[in-house]
Amino acid sequence: MGQVLTNLLENACKYSPSGRTIELEAYANDTEITVCVIDHGFGVPSGREEEIFTRFSQVKPPVGLGGSGLGLAICAAIIELHGGRIWVRNRVAVRGAVFCFTVPRETEPPMPAEGD
Repeated sequence: MGQVLTNLLENACKYSPSGRTIELEAYANDTEITVCVIDHGFGVPSGREEEIFTRFSQVKPPVGLGGSGLGLAICAAIIELHGGRIWVRNRVAVRGAVFCFTVPRETEPPMPAEGD
């Protein structure tokens, strides 16, 4: 999970203008944990929301250099191996993107019986 968060946060920094806020949200319900990285950058080109999670898919930022096209594919592979899902959506009221992923919530192990 550390690699997923690192990749998403690095992308948010890379694809957002300098000085823009990056937010991290996390919440859980009975079955899964959801984590979202929210930026105030340029967003994802319409129609490419799923494609950017495939290997070597790149979106060149308006400023600076893009990446290798592997970071989001690695995120998707890690999340899928953990039984979760990952997606992106553009923000509506303001510019930016919201990258979210979920992973199943593990059930708590049973308490040991007294005397064990």
